[in-house]
Amino acid sequence: MEDPRFAAMELVRCSAVSVEELYVKYFAMGGNADCVAFEAYLYGLVDPVRNDAVILSWVVDEVLGR
Repeated sequence: MEDPRFAAMELVRCSAVSVEELYVKYFAMGGNADCVAFEAYLYGLVDPVRNDAVILSWVVDEVLGR
């Protein structure tokens, strides 16, 4: 599985979604990191915890309408 952070950050860069919107979707899909830890993971400052990469890939798919 590719790292979904790259796709997520590209969505943020092209204004398809904000970091806050990504976090809300991540949390709604079962993510349990707080907002600060999620953003640190998204920006590559920390490694993913538990299933964060899987959940983020679901979020990216949802935003892209897959």
